[in-house]
Amino acid sequence: MIAYQNVHIFFGTEQDNINKNTYPLNGQQSFTSIADRLMVDNLYYVNQVHSTKGVIVDKNTKQNALTSVDADFLITDNICTALAVFTADCTPVMLYDPVVSVIAAVHAGWKGLAADVIQHALFALQKNYDVQLNNIQAFIGPSAKSCCYEIQNNVYDIFKNMERVEICSFVSQKEGKFFLDLPACAKQQLIVGGISLGNINRQFAGCTICNKKYCSYRREQNSLRNVNVIVMR
Repeated sequence: MIAYQNVHIFFGTEQDNINKNTYPLNGQQSFTSIADRLMVDNLYYVNQVHSTKGVIVDKNTKQNALTSVDADFLITDNICTALAVFTADCTPVMLYDPVVSVIAAVHAGWKGLAADVIQHALFALQKNYDVQLNNIQAFIGPSAKSCCYEIQNNVYDIFKNMERVEICSFVSQKEGKFFLDLPACAKQQLIVGGISLGNINRQFAGCTICNKKYCSYRREQNSLRNVNVIVMR
């Protein structure tokens, strides 16, 4: 659990996993256990589809109404409203503006990163809450790293052709194969999006593939997911 000013961030492990194919998700024991630890009634989440779409959670939003909404980031300025994204090698990115008092949870796999999902989330924060990018604190959670995450040439080509991105900072080559570092890619996109390097926390950005305390689809090929949450007090 990360406590930063009036925000709490939880990057989950295999011990707190949920099964994405067991419904309802909020009926699973680990789901309610995490909510209890964060002292909230529920976790707000969407149907993640590797897109650049997001949702605003306000005081009138019903948690059950979001579960079928296709999106990959959530934003709220509500106190005690916990935003959750589920990962198993994709990157959870949590955003917080302490000046405006608004938070966001972003689900960023390679497809989302290639489509600039982080910049879409930042734009939504600016458009809806008039945030100043230099005030935003970003926290990058555990995901697939270049020590383990081999990608095919077509994926490499997608990132290579992206504008304003230094691919050498998150893709390495070993024995003719390409390896992608998702936390490093997320960091690069945050910087490109206008977030100060000093405001980006990567302390918890371990590799989900080689560290077996995390759920990993690449390693296990199953439906278990890490639960990642941000909530404002």
